[in-house]
Amino acid sequence: MMAEFLGASSKVEVVLGNYVSVTDRKDFAAGEMPETARQMKELHEATSVMWDRLADVAETRAAAVRLTEALTVLSTTEELSGTEYLVLKRSAPFFRGDRYRPDLLDVVDLMPGVKVLVMVRDPRASTFSALRRGFVENLRHGAIVCEEQLLLLSARIQSLDEGVVCLVAYEEFCRNPSTTLERVSSFVGLDTLEVGAALEGMDVRPAQNELWQTELDATGQMFLTDYFDNRRMAQLEVLRSAPH
Repeated sequence: MMAEFLGASSKVEVVLGNYVSVTDRKDFAAGEMPETARQMKELHEATSVMWDRLADVAETRAAAVRLTEALTVLSTTEELSGTEYLVLKRSAPFFRGDRYRPDLLDVVDLMPGVKVLVMVRDPRASTFSALRRGFVENLRHGAIVCEEQLLLLSARIQSLDEGVVCLVAYEEFCRNPSTTLERVSSFVGLDTLEVGAALEGMDVRPAQNELWQTELDATGQMFLTDYFDNRRMAQLEVLRSAPH
């Protein structure tokens, strides 16, 4: 949803993730942007290899080269030559289980001047979402993957320079979408009115965050509540208190 809002800006194209703004164009759908489509596929495949924990050093280094080359070509294609911002979206986890994990240090190292927008949500809701979408084998597996991803994210955010990263809580975004979009737009350098105008007709509400309480049985709800107790939530305090 955030990618879609950012993609509403005339300066932005979203080229990686579930929502890809450039594919909405008629010429793209008609196959008239072959080079753009090819490089978008390269981005998808390169990040998949780069952040595959089973890939060896040579594979990940080659994938990093593919990533930077794809970004360079994308910025010079006729269709995207006037684009000022490219949005690359990855979830944690993406694909299945804990084999794939995006690394913010790779992003910063490979893309000078990059802005990193991090969106986090209640780990209980996130765990159930991973289970519901088939990313994990069972509820406990999902909880472990979610916790490890959040702990890594907390450490990575601490290592980034001030002004590089903006943290958004999913729940706050749903409660106050206009305020959140104004902050995100300002952080990235976009017209806040243009991005905010995309709110019209969009149904922003935290309903998905409540599914673990309505679709899980009592045993599952109790497990998530017990697993993400005060001790484990305290581990994530750095993430929750990161500069907004």
